[in-house]
Amino acid sequence: MFHADSFSDFFRKSCEHLFTPERFAHQLYKKGIAASRKTAKRQKTSIDYPVDFVVTWVDSSDPEWQSEKENYFGQLTPGEKNNNSSCRYREWDLFRYWFRAVEKYASWVRYVWLITYGHTPIWLNLDHPKLRIVKHEDYIPHEYLPTFNSLCMELNMWRISGLSEHFVYFNDDFFLFNEISKEDFFTGDLPNLCAVAEPLKAYDRMTTYEHSILNVIGLFNSSYKIRKVMYEAPEKWFSYRYGTYNRFNRITYTLGHLSGIYYHHLPIPMRKSSMEQCYATFCQSFHDTCLHRFRRMDDINNQLFFLWEMVHNTFEPVSYDHYGKYFDLHRENLDIITKAFSGRKKYKTICLNDDELMLDEDFEYVRDTLVSLMNKRLPEKSSFEI
Repeated sequence: MFHADSFSDFFRKSCEHLFTPERFAHQLYKKGIAASRKTAKRQKTSIDYPVDFVVTWVDSSDPEWQSEKENYFGQLTPGEKNNNSSCRYREWDLFRYWFRAVEKYASWVRYVWLITYGHTPIWLNLDHPKLRIVKHEDYIPHEYLPTFNSLCMELNMWRISGLSEHFVYFNDDFFLFNEISKEDFFTGDLPNLCAVAEPLKAYDRMTTYEHSILNVIGLFNSSYKIRKVMYEAPEKWFSYRYGTYNRFNRITYTLGHLSGIYYHHLPIPMRKSSMEQCYATFCQSFHDTCLHRFRRMDDINNQLFFLWEMVHNTFEPVSYDHYGKYFDLHRENLDIITKAFSGRKKYKTICLNDDELMLDEDFEYVRDTLVSLMNKRLPEKSSFEI
């Protein structure tokens, strides 16, 4: 005679293979693909709210900045000094082209907020109606100053008084490269993000920034259940826009934890209110990072903000290459970069990232080549220049 408990046990074991995480991930994937295609057919409305740009910049030739930096840099251990190389502060003479590109390709921007130690480029038109200068002391709590840690500057941007709720954050090596709209950054009220759980790659020499990414991933794994997050919005985590990259999300669901998240190192759409909520949740991690005047291995970074949007499913999915292309700056890459400037592929934005492996003797040649390329693409002075 079969007892109820025995039958229940028998049925569970017989059907166990039907409900493995791998199989459920596959079903969720199919559901997400179908749902995301339906969503894409809906007519997108134009955005009528203001969107600002925020960009960070430093003048590494400023004697006052140099003196204060060296004072604190001397207090670091040899290992910490190695993790804060001079390439983070090298001057490429490209910043004027950042403004030219903004004026040419995104004239709709309300304000440009320039975050700075206190100095400004000598060529910058400080009276421009769209320009707002923000010194570190204007928005970063006093206990964290002075800071030479860009992560501290980024983690506190939500404190900037007057900044719009919706804004786009740039490093000074992120350049608009073609016409771009508000709708490229936001859909409705939500930021456009690529939620591909691409595993982190391990290298023989991990930088402080790569460690900060690991720290952010660890923070979210300890706070959120990624399977639950994906289950609640399969159309966002298994979007047809991700193409073959959906394989990473299927693996992530199967594993039950994040092993990484794709980061394009290009302009990032952000919302002030979400950043403040994120701060309220992880305030101790914010505080610990901001106390570090230079980058350290135990820091967190601004990926925290877009991961916050992702785990709350408050974003719209976009493709892996939606925002553009990232380039490391070294001599061997110049041919590839030159081809990008030829216009054969219409990147919305590009990043020209200073590579710490680039030899000092190559710096001037690479810089002069880039200035020439930029000047050919954006030869006309903008109204942001004197």
